[in-house]
Amino acid sequence: MVPHCHVHIIPRKVGDFVENDEIYKEINKSTRVDNEERAPRSLEEMAKEAAHLRQFF
Repeated sequence: MVPHCHVHIIPRKVGDFVENDEIYKEINKSTRVDNEERAPRSLEEMAKEAAHLRQFF
């Protein structure tokens, strides 16, 4: 059993980075996933989001 799983979808296009792995350096410059400023969402909020996203998968 996996109690939690999430994905990050990053739009890409051919030639956006010379070296494919350079995208990770760029992500690290501006993205902070876990920090004190982000408040946890309620189970109700996550369930609502999951129900909305389910139609796409």
